[in-house]
Amino acid sequence: MVEIDYQTICKDLLENLPQRQKQVLLRRFGLGQGESETLQRIGNDLEITRERVRQLEKSGFLRLKDFQNDKNLKKIFDYFEEFLNKNGGLKREDILLNELSKKDEKNFIYFLLVLGDNFYRMGDNEILLPFWSNQKEKAGIVEETVKRVKEFFHQEKKPATFDNLSKSLKIEDKNFLSACLEIARDIEAGPLQNYGLSIWPEIKPRGVRDAAYLVLKKAEEPLHFRVIATKAGELSGDLFSKRKMLPQTIHNELIRDKRFILVGRGIYGLSDWGYSTGTVKDVICKVLQANAPMGKEEILTAVQKQRLVKPNTVFLNLSDKTLFSRNQDGKYILKIKTA
Repeated sequence: MVEIDYQTICKDLLENLPQRQKQVLLRRFGLGQGESETLQRIGNDLEITRERVRQLEKSGFLRLKDFQNDKNLKKIFDYFEEFLNKNGGLKREDILLNELSKKDEKNFIYFLLVLGDNFYRMGDNEILLPFWSNQKEKAGIVEETVKRVKEFFHQEKKPATFDNLSKSLKIEDKNFLSACLEIARDIEAGPLQNYGLSIWPEIKPRGVRDAAYLVLKKAEEPLHFRVIATKAGELSGDLFSKRKMLPQTIHNELIRDKRFILVGRGIYGLSDWGYSTGTVKDVICKVLQANAPMGKEEILTAVQKQRLVKPNTVFLNLSDKTLFSRNQDGKYILKIKTA
């Protein structure tokens, strides 16, 4: 970070103004007390109208425009230009101020950005968070890009990696895409370092169940609830830093959520992966209902795709003569229809 004394530069600039204009700008931008003030509040204190305060603010800026070529100002503006260019020509306001400033300097940097002729504040609507750019035409381009990303997520209905987004949307300028994703109100990066709509549990988990879901999605295989609890505690994000993931709590939540299927002793998979509910016997019934008649080994193979069980467990359940029988070829069929 370039070492710039923003406070001193702003103070020196404002010394060139009449007292009333200087006072208004100090208070409007929080350059004295640290908090910006409304036109109404300043007007009440100075016993003038809101409109008169606005006029003083405007006239103060017009006077300061005469100092655009000041050596110190030019150094700052060049630095701002370089920073924005490295970030695709734009940056979300809060991130920009944090990255440009040291402690208690954000208001001064904001003031200087407003003063600069080549910096434009954009966004701050229902689609975009406020951001700054050194290219006036960026506003429409950014909004259109964010709309394309949201449309992509609505169609895909699942998160995507940054590279996948860049490739799918054919956006080669990755700095620009990264900035757009930061600026979008309804798009965030999730704990698994992929992007999606902020209402999705994979992106913004809201409880233990969502944490477990994320762990299994990342693992891409069934896991014991104790392992899920451990891995949930390793995820990044506010939820995981504030809440301890206890194994029994995880287990209790997994039982109650239809997204999770018990596939072995304490081992859970996701219904997204094709697992279905029920006991081993229920699974055998479903397999036979869809594919009967079937041989013993065929049934075993099909059941083990749904449950992590030993062969003897499957064969023992097959011996239930109230449910299963064999045909003339020795293959199994359902003796009675199941729901």
